[in-house]
Amino acid sequence: MDRELEVIRDDMEQTRANLADKLGALENQVRETVSTASETVTSTVEGVKEVVSTVSETVESVTESVNIYKQIEQHPWAAVGISLAAGFVAGQLLGGSSRPYPEPAPREHYPEPPAPEGRLSPYFEETASQQQPKAASEQQPKEESSFGLPPFLSSLCLSLKAWVPRRPPR
Repeated sequence: MDRELEVIRDDMEQTRANLADKLGALENQVRETVSTASETVTSTVEGVKEVVSTVSETVESVTESVNIYKQIEQHPWAAVGISLAAGFVAGQLLGGSSRPYPEPAPREHYPEPPAPEGRLSPYFEETASQQQPKAASEQQPKEESSFGLPPFLSSLCLSLKAWVPRRPPR
């Protein structure tokens, strides 16, 4: 019995030693796996930080390059040239004509202007006085109009008013 007991004890010792070796090997594998996983997580976090930094720099540079006010401040002559070119292209595309104004109607289509009221302008008065001399008693003294204008300006306004065609009311 002693012999059997010793064999059992030796088997138990050997089993304990094998179990300890296997637990040690398993512990080393778990530590290596945890170490590898933590290194992978650390490198992934660093990679994400770099990507975020790169993306923020890219967004900042794109925002800066798209900022119209800053571009105009940095390149004012280019902005003027671009706006002129855009205006020209828009004018061509939207149908600008080669003649800016229609041809005027022949003179016979215009109505005859009414005779001016009041005094004529000094030029016309001089012309009229040269054609028909007036007596000293018939000449009117120079006076200012009711608007505070000299008589030649008021007569010019009356002459122009008579010649300018009236627009129909809307």
